[in-house]
Amino acid sequence: MKTVIECVPNISEGRDKDKIQILTQIFNKFTKIKLLDVDSDADHNRTVITFISNDKIQLNECCMALIGECRKLFNIEKHLGVHPRIGIADIIPFIPLKGVTINETVALAREIAKSVSEQYKIPAYLYGHAALKPEYKNLSNFRNFGYEKLKSYVENEKKFLPDFGPLLFDKKLGAVAIGVRDILIAFNINLATTDVYIATKIASLIRGQNNGLKGVKALGFYLDSKKCAQVSMNVCDYQATPLDKIFCTVQEYAKNLGTSILNSEIVGLAPKDALTRINKEKIKLTKAKLLDIK
Repeated sequence: MKTVIECVPNISEGRDKDKIQILTQIFNKFTKIKLLDVDSDADHNRTVITFISNDKIQLNECCMALIGECRKLFNIEKHLGVHPRIGIADIIPFIPLKGVTINETVALAREIAKSVSEQYKIPAYLYGHAALKPEYKNLSNFRNFGYEKLKSYVENEKKFLPDFGPLLFDKKLGAVAIGVRDILIAFNINLATTDVYIATKIASLIRGQNNGLKGVKALGFYLDSKKCAQVSMNVCDYQATPLDKIFCTVQEYAKNLGTSILNSEIVGLAPKDALTRINKEKIKLTKAKLLDIK
């Protein structure tokens, strides 16, 4: 069986198109890496890169090269955006898609985290299936503090310490979180209001950990470029909670709070079966791309 491992780095830069293009050119150096998608957003100031490989050595080398290029191009201390982040190469999740086990992928992620921390002298956290500490299994338990607050906790209070690397955040790269997770869909719903309180309230109501929708993680943001509030979600179990169910639930809450839905979008790639089962027009889906590993 063919081995396929997906990697989806989230880079804390979504505005400088020229630098993002320079960054993605590193993938041309690796013969066994296939770049699938680059999705940038100015409000979140974030770029989601998706690539796959069947070669663990090149996955390691590619991630190292990506972080090295990030250090040359960007600076976390100059970064502004609505999305929580702890570093420029903010998160690097691996997803075993075919012919490889969770345990094998975990071993790879831990090896890369250790290598990254040693080479670039930055704090490295492990999350998801790769977590060494139970409290870090959920990424939001440390990443949602954001760069400034987590940096202060680690350096001044010796709390929320990284799994590898120094207790000093790099002034350009910050820190990095490397993990292993199942397939998820980054699904955003834009509301017909500028009131971020409404988006935050809806996000709280639908969040899975708040007894909302199973497998849904959600935050509320204001998008300056679109002049609207957004419910931004990670759908971690799209089979149990399909996108149309999420849309209808958000629509009902929005109506109760005096507003409506403008449109929805998928960031990055989504599995084909997640989209074939829904009516794209019904959920006002304006952007969606399929994950194709053939």
